[in-house]
Amino acid sequence: MKILRGILTLFLLHGLKNNGTLANPEDGPQSHADTNDRDLQETKRYIVKFSDDKSMQKMLSKRSINTVMRITPLSLGVMMLTEAELQEMDVSAEVQYIEEDGKVFLPENEIESDVSMQDVSMYAEGTPYGIDMVKALEVDDSKASNRKLCIIDSGYSRGHPDLPDPELPESRGMVTGARDGGAGNWDSDTNGHGSHVAGTIAAIGGNNRGVKGVIRNGQLNLHIVRVFGKNGWAWKSSLLNALDECIMVGSNVVSMSLGGGGYSRTEKEGFQKAFDRGILIFAAAGNDGSTGFSYPASYDAVISVGAVDSRKRLASFSQKNNQVELVGPGVNVESTWTGGGYKTISGTSMSTPHVSAVAALVWSHFPDVTNAEMRGAMRSSAESLGGGTRNNDFGYGLARADLLFDYLKETQTQIECASGESLVEVSLVTDFYGEETSWSLRENNGMVLVSGSELSGNKRYANSLCIPKHTCFTFTINDGYGDGVCCSYGQGFFSLTVDGLEVKSGSDFGGSSTYTSCGTTLGDDDDYADETPLPGNCDDGESEFTLSRTLGGSSQGTSWAINMMPLFTVVAEADGYSGISGAVVVESICLGSDRCYRFRIEDSGWDGMEGSYSITYDNEVVREEGTFSWGQGENTWFGDCLFTRRLNEEGQSGSDQNQLRGFEKGGPPIISKNL
Repeated sequence: MKILRGILTLFLLHGLKNNGTLANPEDGPQSHADTNDRDLQETKRYIVKFSDDKSMQKMLSKRSINTVMRITPLSLGVMMLTEAELQEMDVSAEVQYIEEDGKVFLPENEIESDVSMQDVSMYAEGTPYGIDMVKALEVDDSKASNRKLCIIDSGYSRGHPDLPDPELPESRGMVTGARDGGAGNWDSDTNGHGSHVAGTIAAIGGNNRGVKGVIRNGQLNLHIVRVFGKNGWAWKSSLLNALDECIMVGSNVVSMSLGGGGYSRTEKEGFQKAFDRGILIFAAAGNDGSTGFSYPASYDAVISVGAVDSRKRLASFSQKNNQVELVGPGVNVESTWTGGGYKTISGTSMSTPHVSAVAALVWSHFPDVTNAEMRGAMRSSAESLGGGTRNNDFGYGLARADLLFDYLKETQTQIECASGESLVEVSLVTDFYGEETSWSLRENNGMVLVSGSELSGNKRYANSLCIPKHTCFTFTINDGYGDGVCCSYGQGFFSLTVDGLEVKSGSDFGGSSTYTSCGTTLGDDDDYADETPLPGNCDDGESEFTLSRTLGGSSQGTSWAINMMPLFTVVAEADGYSGISGAVVVESICLGSDRCYRFRIEDSGWDGMEGSYSITYDNEVVREEGTFSWGQGENTWFGDCLFTRRLNEEGQSGSDQNQLRGFEKGGPPIISKNL
């Protein structure tokens, strides 16, 4: 049964009081059910996950179903279904699973400060304590225009004299936005919450009024997606649609001062895809003051932000669990409000924009750093508030712009490699038990190029070296306890980068993870725009094998290996890729000529591979635009396989025997699918 029961909920994480129910369209999002002729009891709102977009279009074209919206990149349809329609949809081959959508209102407990809303424009400009606590003013914001930060919230008070606006002379950045359904225009805010968040991030500094934000020069590109109305509720599907909007406009950072409800498979997959696209995502940890998990903050792809007060003590309301990653100022935070005013509020909703803005500010100075590297740097550079180790109260500690900037400045110093060499970089953040983790980078003759062992807990390590481009090497990381470096005893991770492109990364890898390559050459798409084979580096008696992979949205589950006959000896392999969707990974390997080989590509999730691959061997195209949409893998035989009939006669059995039979030198490669 594919129906995942349970109501999905979403609410803003601060303490404004809910004093009523929705009375008019301006109060909040309106579903199609509100105006549907069918009795409201006959239909419910569901999120339907289809196998792909074509399957969704096929299903909807032949059924008269009340469709609220489509989220095409995720192959999601949001629909009002009767019980009969639900059961029919549930057994459809085009549908992977179904989840019920839902809504909630703001929590009734008030956590506002006693300080009332006031117009402070008559006074000299002030600096909220949180801006000083995260040391925002110690990092220059002149490069902020190369970052785009997307705020998903209740809107934006455009025209507020202390908020960036393209029409204001002191604000030269772009402020754009979108709204979801009936939530209202993005550049208005009937709630005030979104305007408060925006002020912490980007309130104008130096204008002799109000407050200043973390990025205060008005040059940060802001994109506002409004999902909440006056009463502060939204559909969870609306959040995913808003996230897709952030992706489509090219956001680098997403800031969400919201949460609530339970775990959702749909939501988890959506945020993971966003992270895989290179976006750094922040969400409020929650205000219950408990060890419970709030979502989306508690998904692995999202940075969960807790709150501290002006003395760096944990806020009484801040969640305490193993998903809390960083903390920021969240008690009695003053920022911009509706009507040109200001307000002081407490909550993890207030700490989240401090931390997301610190990321955007420092990232603007290091735009070539990936989102995964930035996340690791924020963990490693945070000011520890928990005795020197990561803990469930403060996570890795307080996000600080100065420490993050210094950390990246030190670790991003590039080694200059000579012509014909590749720069190989290993980055590792250990969990609490660093002594259990070790790693090595070895040539295939066994010689150790670089390694690490006897490591400290909860610490970042970085190693770089230059090696000849045709060097065959194997990277191996081991964990003695067998639980990787995440997630029961810390939030560690590792990454392997070759010539600036991440080729291997992971965290929860069990006892060991390996990456092997021969003659790897990697780079940007433009490096291979002419689609010609890379220059040969092979010796006499060798032929060059080139694998070109165009990465999809998620390539972690994909692995490949080359086996040499007759014993299926592994001569090269790799068990996963990380990188931005659309990036091209090219690997060239020298193989002995006059041999028969099998290339095997697999997907551990049985859902096929995203992207495509091409193979060239001895300057001839063997496989072009290879892919498989479902199933576990695909085989391609190539090389000099003239002797395979004799092998078959001598006892080769199983599917490989059938694939080898009749394949002779000079014939086309055999391609078979193991589904």
